[in-house]
Amino acid sequence: MRAHSVGANLLRCGALALAAVFALAAPATANNVIDGCGQTCEIDCGADPNCREASGGKCILADDVTCDATESAIELLSGNDLEMAGFDITCTEVAPDSCPYSAILVIDTGSKITSDGSGDDGEAVISGRFFFGVDCDLNASSIVEKITVFDGIGAIRDCRTVRNNVIGPSSQLYLLANFGITTEGIGGSDSFRNNSIEGRVFPITNNGSNSLSVEGNVINTDATNRAISLGNATGGADGVAKFNVFFGAGASAGAELFQIHGEDSVVYSGNYCNGDHPDCAACIAAGHCESYTSPFKGND
Repeated sequence: MRAHSVGANLLRCGALALAAVFALAAPATANNVIDGCGQTCEIDCGADPNCREASGGKCILADDVTCDATESAIELLSGNDLEMAGFDITCTEVAPDSCPYSAILVIDTGSKITSDGSGDDGEAVISGRFFFGVDCDLNASSIVEKITVFDGIGAIRDCRTVRNNVIGPSSQLYLLANFGITTEGIGGSDSFRNNSIEGRVFPITNNGSNSLSVEGNVINTDATNRAISLGNATGGADGVAKFNVFFGAGASAGAELFQIHGEDSVVYSGNYCNGDHPDCAACIAAGHCESYTSPFKGND
């Protein structure tokens, strides 16, 4: 009997030792799920409880995230991406209070914010009284695509490629203005392309002097001061402005569709406006716009 017990114990000990070996050999599973504002997405988190370790170069949302004034931005470090996966990020503060930070802040080169259209309703929405929805801080190769941003002083700031997004209205103002897509100095191969923008005083603004491609955007001009503004008075601007569509009445008689510094170096093609906007006739006369009349060429 005793020999049997000894043999059983030896077997048990052997099994436990083997399990320990396998446990040591098994790779750790990184927690890459962002579930709150103030968290970071990093390659190696160490002991930081607010850090999430990227898996396959990205962190993800697995549910809606709500934020308040006591928290801070979701930060993307080391070029990691954020997959919003059809979930939302919402500031719950009510005016006059706000979340005094951007919902997502890009810290390093190469990050992308996107959504694969899954989630609870397929649409990834940033909303509420954030400062900006996304701020890429002029980092190279930063991309924002396939998300929706409502509210905020601005929707998307200083990101290199901004495409296929929906930007809705905001009642928040800073010095009587708010912004759709804005930057202080990107250019070269950078582009703002195929975005829908509504209810912003300045829908698209590049205050830098670098070249920028602004193409295929649909802008409802009912709240605008200047629909597309490129360059600054010191450095001028060049680039491409084509296939943009403006509709809706202008906010005032002085509202402009384009404000371009150094506009002789900007290539205009296929931009359309309707007569409801006070600047449409002047834009057509300058050769920068075409009217909504047949034959409608679109982007042919």
